[in-house]
Amino acid sequence: MIQVKRYVNNVFSSNTYIVRKTEDKNCLLVDCGDSDELFIDLRKDGLNVVAVLLTHAHFDHICGLNHLLKYYPSVEIYTNDFGKESLLSDKLNLSKYHSVPFVLANENRIYLLV
Repeated sequence: MIQVKRYVNNVFSSNTYIVRKTEDKNCLLVDCGDSDELFIDLRKDGLNVVAVLLTHAHFDHICGLNHLLKYYPSVEIYTNDFGKESLLSDKLNLSKYHSVPFVLANENRIYLLV
């Protein structure tokens, strides 16, 4: 059985989702905002995040990625060409215009969807 759990992020109340098979500890995230509850639940439930699928790369959907990479350094991030550019530019992901500019710390983890 597939389980989907929704988290509301602090920035703009955007959403992050954990998707997993109920009997499996591996999971993927759809977007990765800054939800404190998300990170608490990942550790509490002993989940292993293997991938993040980005719907788009505005900062409210990506601002938790650097934090996630600290705990899951081998996580794969899936996006499109513009998403990759945005992960590497605080101007393109719009975080430059808010209190905490964001640029992805490890671009080697980005995989392009075609």
